[in-house]
Amino acid sequence: MSKVKKDAKFIIVVCAAVVVVAVIFVIILKIAGGDLDVVGSGSVVSFKAVLETIPDRVKADDSNGGWSLEAPDGTVRFVWSTNYAKSPGYDVMLELDAQPFIDAGLDVGRLPDNYTYHGGVLTTETLLRSRHTNRWSENTAAE
Repeated sequence: MSKVKKDAKFIIVVCAAVVVVAVIFVIILKIAGGDLDVVGSGSVVSFKAVLETIPDRVKADDSNGGWSLEAPDGTVRFVWSTNYAKSPGYDVMLELDAQPFIDAGLDVGRLPDNYTYHGGVLTTETLLRSRHTNRWSENTAAE
């Protein structure tokens, strides 16, 4: 077989592979409803279901300027800002008992910048406003 025919076959195989990948991507996009941001599109409904299931675990968190949701066993607390645009240091924060992680070998002196350790509590904070609007808190405030 000549070099030209080999090259032509190779090009046809590559093009067919690209078409197959494109078709798979379109199918996945169609299944996802055209929106691959499943966290952004489904989080309000999911979070609402959690809040309705354990409403006694949701409290105003004046010290952090938002709300908190504590796990039923008290080992984890999820805190979110009431207004991402005005939040002083974070938009969402997770506080959890550090002891199981320390027992498993965590060196609290080597935590990344967005993690802190104080008084047996491991905290991580995240800023969402750099990527998102204040849409979430506006939507939930209206409900």
